[in-house]
Amino acid sequence: MEKGDYRDCGLFPRGSGICCFCTSRNAMGFQVIFLTIQARKRAKEHFRQAIKTGVAGLLSMVLAEFFGLPEGYWAVISAVIVMQSNIGAAVSAAWSRLAGTAIGAFVGALFVALWGVNAAAFGVAVTLTVLICAFLGLLDSYRLASATVAIVMLFGRPDVSWTVALHRFTEVSLGVVVALLVTVFIWPSRARKKLHNGIADALSFLYSLYDAVIRRYRGEDAPVEELRARMAKVLQSNEKLQVQTLYEPRLGMERKELLMLLMEHVHRILHAVDALETVTHGGAGGTLREKYEPELGELIERIGAAIQRLCEEVTAWRFSMPGDDLPCAISALEEKTTAIRKARLTATHDLEEILHYYSQFHALRNLAREIDLARETGGRWISSEE
Repeated sequence: MEKGDYRDCGLFPRGSGICCFCTSRNAMGFQVIFLTIQARKRAKEHFRQAIKTGVAGLLSMVLAEFFGLPEGYWAVISAVIVMQSNIGAAVSAAWSRLAGTAIGAFVGALFVALWGVNAAAFGVAVTLTVLICAFLGLLDSYRLASATVAIVMLFGRPDVSWTVALHRFTEVSLGVVVALLVTVFIWPSRARKKLHNGIADALSFLYSLYDAVIRRYRGEDAPVEELRARMAKVLQSNEKLQVQTLYEPRLGMERKELLMLLMEHVHRILHAVDALETVTHGGAGGTLREKYEPELGELIERIGAAIQRLCEEVTAWRFSMPGDDLPCAISALEEKTTAIRKARLTATHDLEEILHYYSQFHALRNLAREIDLARETGGRWISSEE
């Protein structure tokens, strides 16, 4: 690689020894490096999760035997099910399992005590259990609650139905508590931290997608559809993490609200990139754009640099107010566009090509503004906390 073919774009912390390829021909090289690092992180997380799950299962089995629970395997099953990749997800799963078990155990024991064990009572009990969960907004709990009804009504005797229900809830609660303790105290991972990293990942993919769109516009081969599919997976993962953050206790200044705002800005920037891809697709054969150089190329380059800068700021969690780079580039291209129109230099081009350029210009301007709005949101938020 010759000198000048790459530069540090800031997508990784300075001093990490990782250089982000910024030229078009090296954009895919950056993606290979990025995906390799992500694969190593996931392998490390999977290894830790396997150990934590094993520890939770072992502790649940030992404690169930210590307390003499009649069917301690339910504690082990609950611990394994509740074990999640972060605290927020574990708390969510714990709440769902405890609520479902409590509702199912109570309804099952009540129906056995009042009407005994028969097909009609069992059917009504399951129906009522699902309706209770739906009314309380516990849609993730109704399956477990229904299964608990079946266990209490079909595997117990009428004279000990309340005892069976109490044992079931106790065993499940023991497993849930063990799982939560293991999640919190052994290699703890918070959903908010993962969401923070996920937003930075989304921005890095946004840069690659933007680069691919521009390369395709210039007549080069670029994997736009592949990058968009990967971007969709990152956003889907971030949306799950966003829900899981709601279940985590607040510890200090975690700026959860800023993460939510940044999520919205990422979606808006993605929509702007998609709009740009729509208006530039198939426009590589036109020559009109050459009349708007170098201002058009300068705006395109500055937008890419702005996405990289936003990614760097999110990664380091240090924001600054946007400068005049993008507004100046937009103004320069607007002046060039006005001058060309007044000089009637577009007279030799057909109307479709002219409309194609103006659509592209408006898409670029909208994308630039969305990026600056995201940086401004971070800058104002940090300023308000200082």
